[in-house]
Amino acid sequence: MSDRHTNKGYITTPSLTFNYDLSSAPLNTKMVILTCGGVALMGQLTGDPRKDRDIWGWCPLPMRDKQREIELGLVIGTGTAVDLTSELTATLTSVNTSESST
Repeated sequence: MSDRHTNKGYITTPSLTFNYDLSSAPLNTKMVILTCGGVALMGQLTGDPRKDRDIWGWCPLPMRDKQREIELGLVIGTGTAVDLTSELTATLTSVNTSESST
């Protein structure tokens, strides 16, 4: 049996659930936050989240598979800003060189 459940255009899994103990939520750290309206959003908690009745729970962000992203061509090199800038510079230089030779 699959642990994934679909319903009304969204997907859930019981292997990842919200933590409703707001005292355990790390402050000033990016996470998924569950609001009182049932809306999940990415953000950071500041101050004491137990005093905010609009926040019901929190959950860690899912991990990215950066190696898989590279294999799929979604990331150039290691995906750092330096790699992307170097790749863009090389591409622009190549385009400018080929245009000037025509």
